[in-house]
Amino acid sequence: MQLLIAGEDRSRDLGPAIVRGASQTRAARRYAPADSALSLKAAKDEADFAERFCRLVWMRHSLRTDDFPIPARPGWRGRVMAGIKRVLWKLLRYQHDRIAFQQNLLNELLIAALELQRRLLERRAAEVLDCLAGFERELRELKARASAGSGARRGAARLSRHRMARRTRRG
Repeated sequence: MQLLIAGEDRSRDLGPAIVRGASQTRAARRYAPADSALSLKAAKDEADFAERFCRLVWMRHSLRTDDFPIPARPGWRGRVMAGIKRVLWKLLRYQHDRIAFQQNLLNELLIAALELQRRLLERRAAEVLDCLAGFERELRELKARASAGSGARRGAARLSRHRMARRTRRG
């Protein structure tokens, strides 16, 4: 590879940096097989599915406006049309980049909001389950007291008489 800038060969100082940058860009676009949407099938439960799905969405949230091979029909007309399309793409690239930037920004904000909402719902669900476990524990204790004897029944009757007395004093 030879890089000529202003008639000077800059291959030695710029070449390795360009090759390094290009390899990093290529590596960034590659996805591991675990990053496939097929990995969602391996989810154990809904929480695992949601976690995998959010990770995949984060990986693929952005639009890219990189150059791509423009297909051409066979013959000279196809080559001419492909050349015109390449020129048009280069002319409109600035507008595409602006739109893609705005869309990428919006995508990131929406994904962050979804992730925040998912974490909030998971936390609330855990709180509700803890509360339910407390109610079940109290219910077991009350059943145990009720089966222990009539002493619990008398205590409950005293409590209801106490409540009735409080109501009559108010009214």
